[in-house]
Amino acid sequence: MEDVKTNEKTNESMEYNTKVRNKVTGKVELENVFAYFDEDNNVYCVSDNLLIDDGEIRVEIAFLLTDECKPLGLVYNSYFGDRYDILKSEVPIQEAYDQYKQVLAQNIRLDINRKYDNYIAANKNFMILNKEREEKKESEIMREKMGPIQYDLLKTEKNTKARLGKLHTNYGDYDTPMFMPVGTQATVKTLSPEELKAVNSGIILSNTYHLWLRPGEDIVDAAGGLHKFMNWNGPILTDSGGFQVFSLSKPKWISEEGVKFKSHLDGKELLLTPEKSIAIQNKLDSDIAMSFDECIGFPHTRKYVEESVERTLRWAKRGKEVFNNPRQSLFGIVQGGEFEDLRKHCVEELVKIGFDGYSIGGTAVGEPKDVQYEQVEYSCKYLPEDKVRYLMGVGDPIDIIENVIRGVDIFDCVAPTRLARHGHAHTKYGKINLKNLKYEKDFTPVDENCDCYCCKNYTKAYIRHLIKADETFGQRLLSIHNIRFLIKLTEDLRECIKNDNILEYREEFIKNYYGSNK
Repeated sequence: MEDVKTNEKTNESMEYNTKVRNKVTGKVELENVFAYFDEDNNVYCVSDNLLIDDGEIRVEIAFLLTDECKPLGLVYNSYFGDRYDILKSEVPIQEAYDQYKQVLAQNIRLDINRKYDNYIAANKNFMILNKEREEKKESEIMREKMGPIQYDLLKTEKNTKARLGKLHTNYGDYDTPMFMPVGTQATVKTLSPEELKAVNSGIILSNTYHLWLRPGEDIVDAAGGLHKFMNWNGPILTDSGGFQVFSLSKPKWISEEGVKFKSHLDGKELLLTPEKSIAIQNKLDSDIAMSFDECIGFPHTRKYVEESVERTLRWAKRGKEVFNNPRQSLFGIVQGGEFEDLRKHCVEELVKIGFDGYSIGGTAVGEPKDVQYEQVEYSCKYLPEDKVRYLMGVGDPIDIIENVIRGVDIFDCVAPTRLARHGHAHTKYGKINLKNLKYEKDFTPVDENCDCYCCKNYTKAYIRHLIKADETFGQRLLSIHNIRFLIKLTEDLRECIKNDNILEYREEFIKNYYGSNK
């Protein structure tokens, strides 16, 4: 008689299961938990397959939902064949699960501690999870297929060397000129990836030196690379560490092998070589890696600059020889100080080695602005037109304009977030210090011409209060604004190149930004 009852239950179970399967049109998987849904996105089943250690007994637990979305708890036990036992109909999932554990407790050890919420979610959530999963999968597939970036020169402004271009990356196409926010330690200080996207950020920069020291390239590699580690679904550029060795490490010892220095964190003696810098960046898995160069300050004797350029070229060649990440691009770095012939020589030798793009180094290291502009002009004059040009560490608004005019495509700088942390903000009419008393009762936006989240929602008075109270929200708001200001500046410059009026734009910008109307 018991066998008959069991068979009736089995038939009931199989009949219901068939009914459900006939209505199923989709499936989503999340951490081995499956959800089945019909064409109207009604969830019919959430299940978890568990395999017993001895390999002989296969147990599947399934929680089916009735048409009214009432849970129906079922357990399917297979002992070298199929047998279906209904635990109890139309009971809460947790109760069905408790009964399931009791059935198996005598013979099988299972660590079952998932909660109800791990199994049942709103129908829309299943669809959202599925969409995000597919997008992430598509992004990963694209990244596996993509390789070095490509640059298209679309137009040169008729009165200057300013270039309108398009950069094709592993994460889409981006217009140039472009400003890149700096995320030194795998984060742009105080800001989330979503906030960076909201200000229209394209490429962001992270630092090889800092990530090597903490947390270490092996940890980033184990996380799946820098993109996954910091949750940035966009292109990333990593610098070589050369500038940090120059600026943070004192004393340091430069030899043909590389640079020996003491860590600024704990004083430990380290050696950074061209090969080591490239190996770290290969593991970080950024989209653009930089050659290891010697970054020298200003001024230096011509003799020293000559020796430094030759060393940088030898290091560039050594780095290129060990570079082995097919998803990355590798940029060479132009050095040569304020000497045009040395910069020309450096460009020509780098082009012979062959790189995916070229950076202009040795600027923003203490030189006057007119010298910086000359250094950029000397470099761009000889760089190939079909490769992107990156000016390292420059982010003052007027410097961006002047160097776009001279042929630079992309820029980076820590200045916008650093200024924000000290209460300073860029505006159309110049840089302002919100700590000043005159803003205490100023209930206007930081910049009425700005479209950022900060300027749309908050006033100078409120942000001044936050800065004075040492509240990080104030720093965050000003960081959003300052980064958006520079990105918007490059957007405006792109329009000027299209319209061949960049010189008029520069004149008007200088009049407003450096004039008396503050």
